[in-house]
Amino acid sequence: MLPIAILPAAGLLLGLGRALTNKGALAAYPFLDQAWLQTILKVMSFAGNAVFANIALIFTIIQVVEIDEVPLAYHPENANRVKIKVVGNLAR
Repeated sequence: MLPIAILPAAGLLLGLGRALTNKGALAAYPFLDQAWLQTILKVMSFAGNAVFANIALIFTIIQVVEIDEVPLAYHPENANRVKIKVVGNLAR
């Protein structure tokens, strides 16, 4: 469910970020040409693009092979380090 649910939000971030940072939009709406606003819009665009650039990883099906817990002797709250080995196939 989660891979499908993240796609609309990523599309909105990518679309709004790219639409409001291009030269045509800045020429038509000069109030958008502020450094702080352009930074926010570029971060939105990069975040949406990151999802679509790694879409194969989002739909990867993995299987847990081995879980290894190692107690951390130097940590005061009895914490464990967990190593998980997985195998998977990328969706094509």
